[in-house]
Amino acid sequence: MDFLNQESRSEVEKMPNDPECAHAHIPPVDTPDWHLQDWLAHFEKRQASLVNELGWDKSRANFVYHGKQAYKRDLVNEISAWLGIEPYELLMPPADALQLRQLRQAAIAIAANAAPATPQPKTRKKSQNADS
Repeated sequence: MDFLNQESRSEVEKMPNDPECAHAHIPPVDTPDWHLQDWLAHFEKRQASLVNELGWDKSRANFVYHGKQAYKRDLVNEISAWLGIEPYELLMPPADALQLRQLRQAAIAIAANAAPATPQPKTRKKSQNADS
């Protein structure tokens, strides 16, 4: 069977090892792109907390909690402020975010201890000949 090349419109021969379908379906990877449920569990909150503490209606809380609604900046900022975490931390599991915080704090402590003392400005001494 021959197929036409879209650019040249001349016939292109199909090779024996070519796939039957040029646009084979690749199943989506089942990994969450944010970790809201993990963070709620970390802070011992539930889906109902979104309704009770943020004032959302039940359908919005359900869609957000189960990942049926795409998240946007305003949503991530609202939830992260409510939880007291950085917005980017919602995009990683709590354990990873907490380890990253510890790493950052350790790096800051190391940098503070390793920083050389600020040199004092040199003052010029007056010569004794100038005083006489």
